[in-house]
Amino acid sequence: MFDEPGLHCNLEGVPFQMYTQFGFQIVSNPKLMLLTWDFMNANRVIPMDGRPHIPESLKLFMGDPIGHWDGDVLVIETTNLNDRTWLDAVGHLHSDAIHVVERFTPIDANTIRYEATVDDPKAFTQPMKLTDTFRRNTKAGYEQLEFACLEGGETDLEHYTEAAGAPPKPK
Repeated sequence: MFDEPGLHCNLEGVPFQMYTQFGFQIVSNPKLMLLTWDFMNANRVIPMDGRPHIPESLKLFMGDPIGHWDGDVLVIETTNLNDRTWLDAVGHLHSDAIHVVERFTPIDANTIRYEATVDDPKAFTQPMKLTDTFRRNTKAGYEQLEFACLEGGETDLEHYTEAAGAPPKPK
């Protein structure tokens, strides 16, 4: 779809970024958690030090995440998302009032249960819950790849016109 954020080299937002293709990594230390994806070279830096959220007037593609531990469950509360992202690949929209609480629950050494509660009083009559299961890539030699985004790169070659930068077609 033309308006999909990723097709314009924009970040996908939360929770959509959690469901994008390719892999992601979780890296942490006591003060910060980092989620980083192959797709779009997206990342989320999540403070774990109890700081407050940024002012409500600032709206970001990936929002303002603040994390904490609830036992062995990682909880991330994200506010300050702009309204230029989608909730999913189908194109469900949200407003800038969206508030997302994510829970990452370890099931075993290689599996995490993901749950996101999405609340957006401007767009929905009640909060909704999304769930998924993420599994660790245990293949030897796996590396996260770099992803270059070229706006307009979603155009298939058959329809890539000279006006869009394609070389002239042979006559």
